Amino acid sequence: AAGAAVVNGSFEEPALANAGDFNTAPIPGWTASGGSLGVWRLPHPTYFAVEAPDGDQIGYSNGAAIAQQLPDVLAPGLQIASVMAGRRDDVYAGSFDFQLWAGGTVANGVVTGGTLLDDAHFDHTLHPASTFHPLVLSYEAAVDDPLLGEPLALRIVPSGGAQMNFDRVTLPEPSGFVATALP
Repeated sequence: AAGAAVVNGSFEEPALANAGDFNTAPIPGWTASGGSLGVWRLPHPTYFAVEAPDGDQIGYSNGAAIAQQLPDVLAPGLQIASVMAGRRDDVYAGSFDFQLWAGGTVANGVVTGGTLLDDAHFDHTLHPASTFHPLVLSYEAAVDDPLLGEPLALRIVPSGGAQMNFDRVTLPEPSGFVATALP
């Protein structure tokens, strides 16, 4: 399988003109329900005085989980997903869970009927202000895994504090599986 294409995984859409600008609109490529969310162009001198890890902008959410159904399906091999989790400078920082799913349907920031493959937690209280830290998920699919062929999905879920901040969501091509030809 080719690498899964995470739509707007660097949160560069819609493009904002000036450092510190943000919007309060749906994030293209991602579904969500409730809360306020959008993209934020960094740096911001008071609330997030650092460059974005990838491009100029990051995603943020105040209370809404976000999710995306990917165009690829689970294939044999090691599947690795990652996100850069950020902590802003003030009391509005927040924690979240990053999840990799197989199967089900994605709507309104929720994966329904799927199987959770891996989950990682970002606790903003353990990290200095104005920093980003990688969260990495992995799942090893065997050649006889019953979930092979199921669509993959990514989800970011608030777990504490006020605002989740994230950037550079990736899901590269599975690795570690070598196909052998049948005689």
